Amino acid sequence: MNPTFDNGLQGWSGLCCKLAHSGAHGWKGVYGPRGASFAIATDRREGWQGIEQDVTALVHANTKYAVSAVVQTSGLSHDGADITASLRLEIANSNPQYVTIGRYNFFLHNKVSK
Repeated sequence: MNPTFDNGLQGWSGLCCKLAHSGAHGWKGVYGPRGASFAIATDRREGWQGIEQDVTALVHANTKYAVSAVVQTSGLSHDGADITASLRLEIANSNPQYVTIGRYNFFLHNKVSK
C-alpha cells in the first residue's frame, strides 16, 4: 500500500501528528535514499505519535510477516532517538491494544566520535 510513497501519502495517515510528503525534490534540504520520496511526521508531542497505515485487509491469521523501514530523525545529536514500531490491535467492543514489534535506540547504536 504505497510503501515507497510514490503516490504521495495515499494509504498513510498521522496518528496525532501532521504528515507531509517530500515530493521529488526533497524536503527542507533533506533527500531520501537514492532520491526516493518519503513521509515526514511533524508536530509530534509524544513518542507514540507518528505515521501509520491500516493493513487489516492485507494480513491473515497464523501468518508471519516481515516489516522494515528506513528512518531518519532530527534534533540535537546528544538527545538520541528511540524508534519503535508498533502494531495496533482493534478488537470489537474493546480499547485498541498496542504491541511493540521492533525497537531501536540510535543513541546507543550510533555514537558519533569527534
